[in-house]
Amino acid sequence: MDACLKEAKRIEYEELYRKAWDAQRKRDAAVDPRLRLKEDEKKKRFFSVLPKNRPLNNLGRQVDRMARNGMDVCNISIALNIPEPEVRRIMKDYGLPRETYTGMKT
Repeated sequence: MDACLKEAKRIEYEELYRKAWDAQRKRDAAVDPRLRLKEDEKKKRFFSVLPKNRPLNNLGRQVDRMARNGMDVCNISIALNIPEPEVRRIMKDYGLPRETYTGMKT
């Protein structure tokens, strides 16, 4: 019987502690913006612009053109002399290959 009371008190204490901890974290984040909450970190990861709508830089245009002409990641990395993970990152960040021709600025 005594063990059940101790367990119930422990569970009640843990719940109160969690609520107090969350409230204190929010107050700290309001005072010091360098202290970010985990929810802010999750929001920060997403692009504000969808990859298909992002404007391409010169390297992105080259990768897009090569991908639309049927080159795979390995061949693109050899042709541009950049590592394969970098090519994959560019393709993911810009949503490549795109269906429409992006063209080079003349």
